[in-house]
Amino acid sequence: MKKGKWEITGIFLQAKHVLPPLYTKASWWKRQIQQLRILQKEVHELIHMTDKFKANILIKILGITESMLEKINKYREKCELEIIK
Repeated sequence: MKKGKWEITGIFLQAKHVLPPLYTKASWWKRQIQQLRILQKEVHELIHMTDKFKANILIKILGITESMLEKINKYREKCELEIIK
């Protein structure tokens, strides 16, 4: 989440505060938060989707732009999945 918006689509998200468990150390928690990415459910599904036909339909439904698709494909590469064209 960046500035109250979803990571990839930029749609405003109303989020609640997340508190760390009591047993964690502050430095560990800070690193975890810095690495955390908040994604829409549908975008998360798109990142892991293997059916190209369904992926293209979802891209159209969500209005995914080229720059959004580049970000999605970076996540797909980390998951060792084929990029979506």
